[in-house]
Amino acid sequence: MNLQITFELTDTDLDYFRSQFREAQDKLGAMDLHELVQSTRALVDRGLATDPPEFVRRRLTGLGRLVTMLDDETWNMPTDDRDRVVQMLAYFVDPDDLIADNVPVLGLIDDAIAIELVLRRLQHEIEAYEEFSAYRDSEMQRRANQGQTTDVSKEDWLADRRAALHSRMRVRSSQQSHGWHARTFSW
Repeated sequence: MNLQITFELTDTDLDYFRSQFREAQDKLGAMDLHELVQSTRALVDRGLATDPPEFVRRRLTGLGRLVTMLDDETWNMPTDDRDRVVQMLAYFVDPDDLIADNVPVLGLIDDAIAIELVLRRLQHEIEAYEEFSAYRDSEMQRRANQGQTTDVSKEDWLADRRAALHSRMRVRSSQQSHGWHARTFSW
């Protein structure tokens, strides 16, 4: 039997989480990107190893995806976007956040809420990365099947997306122009 529990975060609750994120960012100080990524990855691994409830597991998996996105050299995330993700991850470096992570079952609930806030905030970055990853995987497979090199770059993806968008633009434009006389808009 599944049980659904719904709760609402008020503006005050969200302000509290924002302040926790800011405090974590201030504490981050001299920690470099590699340390932050490793610490966040360790949280994800520890959390998943405890066989947490499914709602926590899904969020930890999402957090792991953010870490993978930061680590992916081929994705080569622009500095401003990378900084925004890093700032969001700072909260998860402190094991003694709102509820200490080592408290059985409950220790990851505050992290799950915080992860959900981060995943919603970074939704567009995640969607773009997932689209790129899917393209890279399928393109690597296609190239391997044709005996070609399997190196796929972000530039390849951008060129492919640009070509697809140009094609869609031409198709839509041609569909829209049916019924219009060409000389109507001739200069």
